[in-house]
Amino acid sequence: MLRSKVYEVTRLNYDYECKDQDKYEKAFLKQGVRVHYLPFTDGDIPSKAVVAEFLKQCKKALSKDATIALHCMGGMGRTGVMAGTHASAHHRVDGRAFHGWTRICRPGTVQTVKQEVL
Repeated sequence: MLRSKVYEVTRLNYDYECKDQDKYEKAFLKQGVRVHYLPFTDGDIPSKAVVAEFLKQCKKALSKDATIALHCMGGMGRTGVMAGTHASAHHRVDGRAFHGWTRICRPGTVQTVKQEVL
């Protein structure tokens, strides 16, 4: 991750979903990688505030030639939605094209109709 210039990990799941999250977070912090929390419910879509904050983080990372790593629990639904949001907002990638590409790369990504419509 450090070779890929990851300076921040954005976690999209809630604390109650994984009781051992503090273990990896301590490891990240030890390496100087911040952990940022933008949780939303599995299978759902993020609020406008969550999207706005994430896109603000992405813009900041891009200005530093840095990377943000994303994760939820399975790395498919919430992670795919937020990655697609970034691709659309910062790289003008069409949502349908993103869904097709990401599902080839990681089958099952963007899991619900609600997420696909976002």
